[in-house]
Amino acid sequence: MSLPHFWYQQPRFLDEENRLAQLFGVRPLTAAVLLQRGLTSPEEVDAFLNPSLDDLGDPSLLPDYAPAAKVLIEAIQNQDLIFIHGDYDVDGVTSAAIFSKFLTQMGAKVHTHVPHRFREGYGIHMDVVKEAHALGTKVFLTCDCGIAAHEQIKAAVELGMIAVVTDHHTVGIELPGATAVINAHRTDSAYPFHELSGAGVVFRVCEGIARDMGKNVASYREKFLDLAALGTIADVMPLVGENRIIARFGLERLSETQKASIVALKEVSKVNGRVSAQDVGFRIGPRLNATGRLDESMRALLLLLEKDLEKARRIAKELDEINTARRSETERTVQEALQLAEEQKLNEDYVVVVASKGWNPGIVGIAASKIVEAYARPAFVLAIDEEKNLAKGSGRSIKGFNLASAIDGSRPLLTSGGGHEMAAGCSFPADNLLAVRESFNAIASETLRKEDLVKRTVVDLAIQPGELTLDDLADFQKLEPFGAENPAPSMGCLNVTLKELRPMGGGKHARVIVQGEDGRDQECVAFGRYEELSQYPVGSRLDVMFRPEINEFGGRTRVQWQVQSARLASTVETLSPLHGS
Repeated sequence: MSLPHFWYQQPRFLDEENRLAQLFGVRPLTAAVLLQRGLTSPEEVDAFLNPSLDDLGDPSLLPDYAPAAKVLIEAIQNQDLIFIHGDYDVDGVTSAAIFSKFLTQMGAKVHTHVPHRFREGYGIHMDVVKEAHALGTKVFLTCDCGIAAHEQIKAAVELGMIAVVTDHHTVGIELPGATAVINAHRTDSAYPFHELSGAGVVFRVCEGIARDMGKNVASYREKFLDLAALGTIADVMPLVGENRIIARFGLERLSETQKASIVALKEVSKVNGRVSAQDVGFRIGPRLNATGRLDESMRALLLLLEKDLEKARRIAKELDEINTARRSETERTVQEALQLAEEQKLNEDYVVVVASKGWNPGIVGIAASKIVEAYARPAFVLAIDEEKNLAKGSGRSIKGFNLASAIDGSRPLLTSGGGHEMAAGCSFPADNLLAVRESFNAIASETLRKEDLVKRTVVDLAIQPGELTLDDLADFQKLEPFGAENPAPSMGCLNVTLKELRPMGGGKHARVIVQGEDGRDQECVAFGRYEELSQYPVGSRLDVMFRPEINEFGGRTRVQWQVQSARLASTVETLSPLHGS
């Protein structure tokens, strides 16, 4: 299926660029990117370029902070057992690790649990509630889960436990019946930022408790920012506002820390020196995630809690081996899912819903992301368990379609489900597959138009090869950390001449030389794109979209373009107004 592919370039505001460049001592191209990100006032630009931990909101503004803090402080003082229930992804495991380490340091008795994806499934299993009661739990404390666990929270309360829920997933019509439900998405929340990760919520709650117990807040932040940043970045939260602050300073701690767990993780991830958001997203995070996808997420928690370096290295090595197996299984699942979508023409629906037996429910979310990328429409990829007559999987979305709302709108057909606007999960009887597919598509048809289901390439800046220098790339570091809603600058060069195209990496990747209209040659690499680019003969006139990077290979330091997309030179529309679509 060949999709329409529209290219857009952002308009340039040269007077504003020069004003911001002079005011903040940045280069004009950096100022241009700031404007493209919608940062137009000096106050907004200053807050973005010079974030401070002091800009974080007061934790006591989180809804139900006061009763939650009261319960937890009393449990610490009375030596009552606190049962911490996290989730099996990086955000859930880091959330549980923050609570476990912090409360233990405060003198609490804790038992920490993260679920097994296959034995327990998403959320809180009723058997775990019973286990907590059998252990003598006084406080049942959740993190990165619980907002939709109405029956489980009710059961915990009926068994005599005090329930405290901390979560960041979409809030339903009714809240669970806990003593406290801390979620910044609540409509009555006075907290100034609503997009905290699960680890971000826990990080803020614990800071408030540390303050209320007379502890040094700066010391607390230094100890736990690394874990908060891991959860925030790995959960692909928007790196703006408070998430940007947590990520910025948390990455500094990840770069400097001597914690055995982080040192071991960085070693197996081959991350040295300064840790970037990309290191977390593509190296460290996947290794923590892999064990929860294929096996036992408790292994990741044990690593984060481990203080002995050699023990940490052994666990980290196990995670690395599991991640290698995960990559192989993921590649197979992605190819099968794409093939199934094509064969059944599901890729023409508003929402692509593919299901098959033999897929691992722990990795179908990655396959869903690949389908969204391929077909520019929301997707659910589901693993079918024939023995249990169960379809279980994950969804990923595009702007304009809320997965959590679609799941809520299909509740009668589903056994369970929940998540965010852009990423969610659900399960249901496999016999309901066609009905669920019809339901998702009916909901999508009310909010999406066919013209929304096209590939769009938005270029921050259209430039010529001679305009971008090493000094510009160094200056772009002021815009980091890059991630969701604050991506690395994307640039385009229109009407370039393809001068040279050579395969590398066994013919999968390409090394390219193009010449701009300014007569300057530019070296490029295109990972995984040799076959795509080889359709264009040398001498073709192309538009290329790329991310600039520094190449230090062979003793030379130079600007290199990493090609993200290319096509024959054509008309490029200009977005208007600023940040339009």
